[in-house]
Amino acid sequence: MLLDANDDANLTNYHHLLSEKPRIAIGIYWMMVIVSTHPIASTSPIRIIRFLPWCIVHLPIDSSTSSSPANSCRTISSWRNFIFKTSSYRRNLISKTSSCRRNIISKISSCRRNLISKISSCRRNLISQTSMCRRIRASRIFLPSMTTNLLRRHCLTTNSSSAAVASVPWISPLQILRKEPDLPPQSTSNVDSSDHNRWRRSYILHSTAIQMITTSRDAQLALDIFNHAGSQSGFNHNNETYAAILNRLARSQKFLAIDALLVRMRQEPCRFNEAVILNLMPYFSRASLCDKTLDLFHAIPSLARSKPSMKAFSTCLNNLVVHGRFDLAERLISDADKKYNLTPNVCIYNILIKHHCKVGDLDSGFAVLDSIRDSQDFPNLITYSTLISGLCSSGRLKDAFKVFEEMNERDKITPDAMIYNILINGFCRNSMTDKAATMLGFMRANGCEPNIVNYSTLMIGYCRENRYDKALAVFNSIPTHNLKPTRFATQL
Repeated sequence: MLLDANDDANLTNYHHLLSEKPRIAIGIYWMMVIVSTHPIASTSPIRIIRFLPWCIVHLPIDSSTSSSPANSCRTISSWRNFIFKTSSYRRNLISKTSSCRRNIISKISSCRRNLISKISSCRRNLISQTSMCRRIRASRIFLPSMTTNLLRRHCLTTNSSSAAVASVPWISPLQILRKEPDLPPQSTSNVDSSDHNRWRRSYILHSTAIQMITTSRDAQLALDIFNHAGSQSGFNHNNETYAAILNRLARSQKFLAIDALLVRMRQEPCRFNEAVILNLMPYFSRASLCDKTLDLFHAIPSLARSKPSMKAFSTCLNNLVVHGRFDLAERLISDADKKYNLTPNVCIYNILIKHHCKVGDLDSGFAVLDSIRDSQDFPNLITYSTLISGLCSSGRLKDAFKVFEEMNERDKITPDAMIYNILINGFCRNSMTDKAATMLGFMRANGCEPNIVNYSTLMIGYCRENRYDKALAVFNSIPTHNLKPTRFATQL
């Protein structure tokens, strides 16, 4: 019998049928339960299922089916409890199944995410290691060919005609384009072009670039390597690469290229070490470019991004004093005090004393010694050795010996073999070798054992006076003091 959920007359007849026949009602109920759980179940049986519990509860008592009203009530109650328990069991089973299904799905998803992350991590590590090995292998393979081709290019440039060489300027670190030399014959050009592309494709590491720049035999070749390394993708020059190229150019006295590099260094984002600038000062000073030496000192704040240290102050001052630029030394002292607030220490004072002793102005040297004491600082062994050497060079041996005694008595500085050797040399140069010989015994009495330099200085003094027997006696006494004569002492 087909029923429509919207037909009220059919529902009334169906309710009467269920009320008359309880067993038919129970059968139809379970049939509707099975149909309602089917995926393609319609909505009509579902509405009828809502109606069935009321029919079951209001079933009439039939004497033909039940022996007594009590039995009929117990039968209805037992059916009703069975139906409710079955529905409850079904709901619990469905909820537990859904919960287990959700847990399994979550665990599978978690395992899948962990597996994907591990695979991605392993893939990234493998790619990075492969790339690093490829770069290292490329640098090792193409390094010899790169150096060979750079040398070949340099030879082609230097072997050009004199007019062509005169027209080719020095390449600057700013990579200014220059005129290329004449091409070799066609066969050689093809080979050189392929080799050139080969080393251009290789990736140069920082350590490789520093090694190639340092060991290159020509400054132009070193600059080509520097420029090629800087043109690579992902390569940035650092403090070490700039130090290598600056030292290489300074050894070849390419000071114009150094100036261009210093301009380029100011535009770099990295911070440079002060030692890079200090290593250039002796090269400029020996080339009589002391003005450039002073400019290097003032360039330290823009390159090192900090004010110059006392080491930079003393290094620059010493280079200026050694090469006789005392006017620049005075300007340096004034600028250091006004611009950088650098107060002179004992090392600076010692350089000034050396400056005054070199020009023979010993009174100014002793004035500097007084300035050391006024600044609540103390002179050291180098201070006194510089003053004693200046006095001995001027022939003021008595004053030198007085300063020697003052060093020991006033400032409690123990003299070493170097200061004794200054006095021995001073006596020998002033034809007082016998007094110089007594200095050896004076040294032993004060707990300072003479060394081979002291004996050699005394032997030279005897030889200047043509007293070779005395010099030979000093030479023969050297082994008795557990000393070994040097080659220089043997040749005397």
